[in-house]
Amino acid sequence: MKYDAVIVGAGPAGLKCAEILAKNGKEVGVFEKNKVIGKKVCAGGLTIKDLNVGIPEDIYQREFNRIVIRSPKNQILIEEDKPLIITVNRKDLGKWMKEKAEDILIKK
Repeated sequence: MKYDAVIVGAGPAGLKCAEILAKNGKEVGVFEKNKVIGKKVCAGGLTIKDLNVGIPEDIYQREFNRIVIRSPKNQILIEEDKPLIITVNRKDLGKWMKEKAEDILIKK
């Protein structure tokens, strides 16, 4: 096969890169050493800016509307009506991102 771009690693960054390149008409090869995408020890926490990329709510695990930041000298509470942080299962996120990137490649 001949590719315009080769991405090593099918984590969130690699899959998002593949999606962007595919949307711009590039032939993309994504290579992952593991058999399962997203199998990684990680909290899977996403911030409010990540929520604007269209991640489906059915893969959200928990939503946090409050954040407490502590230091030895201070404590700050941040609270909003909408979630500030969500957690997701990395396998579910990886599967969704992979399907999204593949869908773009298939439609080309």
